[in-house]
Amino acid sequence: MSPDGGTNEDVERLGSLIRRLREDAGMSQGELAAAAERHQPRSHGGLDIGQISRWEREVRLIGPYWLPAMAEALGVPEERLRRARAASKAARRRVRGPQPTGVDAVLRDLLPPDEPLAAVETRAGARVGMRDADRILRRAHALRLADDLVAGGDLVDAAMRELNAARELFNAGSHSEIGGLRTRAHLRSVP
Repeated sequence: MSPDGGTNEDVERLGSLIRRLREDAGMSQGELAAAAERHQPRSHGGLDIGQISRWEREVRLIGPYWLPAMAEALGVPEERLRRARAASKAARRRVRGPQPTGVDAVLRDLLPPDEPLAAVETRAGARVGMRDADRILRRAHALRLADDLVAGGDLVDAAMRELNAARELFNAGSHSEIGGLRTRAHLRSVP
């Protein structure tokens, strides 16, 4: 049930609503991003065309930080977007079924089937190659997806475990000079 007593199936989903309202207003995705940023006093230029596209395609759902600014930019009551967001979340639950609980269960569900839950193993002196880099990237992607399902504070231990394993793999393994420089640059950019 939605807050107004109707069912979420009766409410337009968030992505299609944002797209329709934007197109009705004659705005491009870039113009909508700029308009929403003007209505978000704490914005630091973090909204762009890509994010608007992800919201319209429901790859991601707009969160509470941007919801009021988007409502202002689109000229609709914030509650309308909240109801549409609830309908989209309900539709996602119906499609995906019950979600795993706990960080390990979520990560196990998001990692590729052949990927163990344990962090990437460190092999002193082993050659670090593209396969290792791809594996670390897949695991980082799973952590990003898990962030949508699990509270951030709960992910800190798993994220730090992955980061430390990646750093140890880099430090203990051998690699080409170019590959090592690229890997080192990526690892240094992570807080």
